[in-house]
Amino acid sequence: PGNEIVGCNVGKARNRGVAESSVRFQELGRNGILIQTDADTWFEDEQFLSKVKTMLGSDPEVIGVAGGLNLEWDPETKDPKERAVLRKKVDRLLLRETTKRLVEFFSAPNKYGRTSFMGADMISRSFESAVIGGVPKIKGGEDGAFGSRLESYGRRKGKIVVGAKHELFVTTSFRESDRTGSSLKKIFDSINPDIPEMVPNVFALTDREEPKEVELNSTYVDRLKVAIREKEGGNEYVDDFEKSMTYIRLKQE
Repeated sequence: PGNEIVGCNVGKARNRGVAESSVRFQELGRNGILIQTDADTWFEDEQFLSKVKTMLGSDPEVIGVAGGLNLEWDPETKDPKERAVLRKKVDRLLLRETTKRLVEFFSAPNKYGRTSFMGADMISRSFESAVIGGVPKIKGGEDGAFGSRLESYGRRKGKIVVGAKHELFVTTSFRESDRTGSSLKKIFDSINPDIPEMVPNVFALTDREEPKEVELNSTYVDRLKVAIREKEGGNEYVDDFEKSMTYIRLKQE
């Protein structure tokens, strides 16, 4: 109490950490490495720090690294019936997210990239982090915006941000919070796993015989994957996406 950051939000808090760390490195005459993570995240990979040092130390042009996540779901309830319902909701949520990601590539394949930053695992050089103005002082989406700033700066200066979502990963909680509109509690509350969910059918855009909506299920997801694989870069995208989905797990009791 008494030491709070006035008008704080997640972006402003991250930005304060980046600023103080960058100043310390600057005073030491070094362009140091900043690793941002979350309070409910841990490092299962014992070689994580050495891998970061090797990756950035071997290429001075690298100013940022987008790491990856293991998501571990560990609900508080121990009641088997409640856990079964939550499991169904998680499955529906994953189906939603899978479909969303596939539809995004299907509609705009050129926007796909492995360098999008996620707050639990983003790595950057201290000097460049400070030069771009640090982390945007916003209440959500600050991680992606920070990564975009870093990439834009890199393009102007001949530097690069790289993706290492399968090489440099941390483990974080599959949260049930309600901190933001995209947090899981509100999403969970909106899901009724016993009622089929309808979604817009992207194939209806090119075929009038197609229904405007289809049921959200694995059949539709498989159809999207087949169609995406026929596009340039589609095989790589689907393979990469399927690999990332293996990082979501249920903590065993």
